[in-house]
Amino acid sequence: MKCYQKYAIIVFALFATWSFGAENKIRSDAPSTAPRIHIPLTASVSADEAPYPAYPNNSPAPATPVDPKADRVLRNEKFQYKQLIGSACDMVFVAYARKVDNMPFLTYQYMVSDVLVLGIPKSGGPAKQIARGNVLGGNPAKIEYQCTCEPIGVNKLSQFPVKMQVAVETTAQGELSIRSSLMVPTQLSGKVEQGNLVFSASMSGMEGRKVPPDLKVNLSITFANRPDIPTLSTSGPFNGLLRIRDFVFVVESLAEDLSEITIAQIDGPPLNTLTSELVEPKPITELPAFYATDIVARKLWNRDTLLSATEGQKPLILVFGDLGGVTSYESYPRPQMTLPMDEANLVETIRARCESQPVIAIVTRSIPIKLLVEQYLTKPAPCIILSDYQDPKFLNVRSYSPPAYYLNQPETPTLRGALRLPDQTLAVVACDPNGKILFSKTCKSEQFVATLNELALKVCKK
Repeated sequence: MKCYQKYAIIVFALFATWSFGAENKIRSDAPSTAPRIHIPLTASVSADEAPYPAYPNNSPAPATPVDPKADRVLRNEKFQYKQLIGSACDMVFVAYARKVDNMPFLTYQYMVSDVLVLGIPKSGGPAKQIARGNVLGGNPAKIEYQCTCEPIGVNKLSQFPVKMQVAVETTAQGELSIRSSLMVPTQLSGKVEQGNLVFSASMSGMEGRKVPPDLKVNLSITFANRPDIPTLSTSGPFNGLLRIRDFVFVVESLAEDLSEITIAQIDGPPLNTLTSELVEPKPITELPAFYATDIVARKLWNRDTLLSATEGQKPLILVFGDLGGVTSYESYPRPQMTLPMDEANLVETIRARCESQPVIAIVTRSIPIKLLVEQYLTKPAPCIILSDYQDPKFLNVRSYSPPAYYLNQPETPTLRGALRLPDQTLAVVACDPNGKILFSKTCKSEQFVATLNELALKVCKK
């Protein structure tokens, strides 16, 4: 009996941690004396598409056959196969497919399928046709459905899309296989300044005011007016611990309309002890000695030769990211790490904003072979292009087919590591001719141009 009482107390404590009220989802175990940060949130919709429908590890399995009795939503439509896409916006989305034979106007009879996507309300109402059309075998069709929701965020966003992709192909036995994906590209983000610290929070994937159980929160701290200091950031479950250095935070509450998030610090030293001196980057001249290979010029650079290229007058700008290619395969498998412009446009963009005509170096871990063979075999690159890996054999030289890629960090020093930059983001670092860091910032692809604008304001026109 005592054993049962013990477990009952544990279960009650777990449920007491989170209470689901009409106004807020509140974590009630943060001490009343804990420092709190209230961050207003703005809702937006990202331009991201639903993920490319994943290929199965083995040969494609046939989709589920349609059952006329169970699939009454089809009424008189004669479809052969179906596939659950996913659910969002209080609807379940299902793709139905059938073969189309002797398609007119096709000079070669490719495999073509007639695809119908239905949205079936969870409330039991009538099904709604979301999309209908012919799909060429193996080529995904992009589908979007607009949802209306109660206003969210300080800007009262009331509509968001559900984005899907559906692809149909045949199995070895001639049956249809359906691959699909679904995403809700909503985002909540905001920041607030407290003293010399700027706290930023962001989340994604909300369906209106519904908070998904697997929601993750991104929390970051920057120093006001100090772009040279890298961002301190963390990411974790909505109901878990968020650790930044010695500081431990939790999400205490989220407004019912998602217009504000409250973060409580439950452990660690006082926030006012987090000073710029603790995290200020060291000058390049004080970093451990490093060298990097110029991939195009086949030249070896080190910290001294890079700084000497500034001629004692110009800033040195290091741009960290993969060089993009012409096809989608050439950005495989890290599109979030691919620079959103080619190297010529990058150099032109920076120099158009900078009066001092800086020395520019792109530091990359991946480059298309076409770039090396067709563009820079007989002519110089518009800037220095360095291998991030000190041992250049780890550089990923990509062909048109998906290349081999080191999922784990190879055991070799990197320039990114020497500058203490995170692994899975684009980054821009600038220093003066003496090696003092003037600017250091990580960003996503869609924030890259804004980061270059910020670089120009903080570094180039001083």
